[in-house]
Amino acid sequence: MTEEKRAIFLSPNWGGFSYLNLQNYSVDNTFPPFRDILKTSLKLSKNLILYLPKNTDIRELLTIITKMYSDQKEVYLEIEQIIIKQKVKVLVIYTEALARITANDIARYMEENVFDVSLQKAKDKDYLKKLLRGILAGRHC
Repeated sequence: MTEEKRAIFLSPNWGGFSYLNLQNYSVDNTFPPFRDILKTSLKLSKNLILYLPKNTDIRELLTIITKMYSDQKEVYLEIEQIIIKQKVKVLVIYTEALARITANDIARYMEENVFDVSLQKAKDKDYLKKLLRGILAGRHC
């Protein structure tokens, strides 16, 4: 698998529910140490998905990540809050190529690789695209 297509999902041990009592969760509280996890992962791929507590100290995290990617001129990051019933539940951070994926990219991938839809089977292929994009964007068609 090429570097461009490889990605690593990381959900380090947060230390139990005690993270909820902290105003800002430090990634230094993870075990094994977050910096070690990141360093090892970056040997395999620059494309990471980090699943972290909702109260993660973003400044600290960004400082650590930019230091780990110091061999690059630019680092691409996307920070996503997962919200359920109007409450932030978790943070998901995407790096590098994963930070540049749009809903249209996902819809195109799903259409080409997941759904077995031929022009003969689909009466309205444009409707299928619109429906899928709407679902990915959180809208109902």
